[in-house]
Amino acid sequence: ILLGHETGSFSFIFEDSIKDIFMIAFFTTVGFSASIKLLKKAGLPVLMFLIAAILLAILQNVVGVGMAKILGVSPMIGLATGSLATTGGPGTAGAFGPIMESFGTPGATMVAMATATYALIAGSIIAGPICKRLIEKKNLIQKRVTLEEFQSFDDKSVTLELKNVVPTGFQIIIAMGIGSLISNFLNSLGLVLPPYIGTMFAASIMRNLADETKLFSIDLEVVSVIGNFTLTIFLSMILMNFKLWELKELALP
Repeated sequence: ILLGHETGSFSFIFEDSIKDIFMIAFFTTVGFSASIKLLKKAGLPVLMFLIAAILLAILQNVVGVGMAKILGVSPMIGLATGSLATTGGPGTAGAFGPIMESFGTPGATMVAMATATYALIAGSIIAGPICKRLIEKKNLIQKRVTLEEFQSFDDKSVTLELKNVVPTGFQIIIAMGIGSLISNFLNSLGLVLPPYIGTMFAASIMRNLADETKLFSIDLEVVSVIGNFTLTIFLSMILMNFKLWELKELALP
């Protein structure tokens, strides 16, 4: 697409009206993972991790906006390189990018997605060796699980059949419907949030109702498969619409 634009030889116009549907569906599946019951079992370590993640997210935004001011670019561009991309990843970056662009910041989606991609690579390069060192130094695999259990994690597969896909699919659709009402209510309060926030709330409420009441069950393995599928389609549609030439003036900063 960049080559076609620069040479003036060809261009594409993509039909992406269903992009937001896949985005909302993915984040709905994320909401189903929010279980208070599991959080209680996890206890203090998860609370400590949550506090660390919150502080890191704040720091990422402070550094991003601060660097933007130093380099003389829009603070929104600095925010695009902050926690929504580095902590949130490509999915959150793709969702928040258009919102920032609606406030008069062209190229915000490109910057956010580029930052998220860099963060994934940098995080893997940094975290991989550190985690490997800690696991070996403290013998964490031997202490926590047997070698057979560890190897079986990658061998586990999910069988998709109508009897488990259809009910799970309808649960996701119901959460999306209820979530749209929640999002509309939040918007009426003047809060500028992506449309998936309400669906995540709805999905988490459904998950905790299932945990506490046992009136219905949620097949989390199927939810995970559907989530991976919808995320893949959503990100593909975002990436296909990249206008890399919009990054020219922002490349060096």
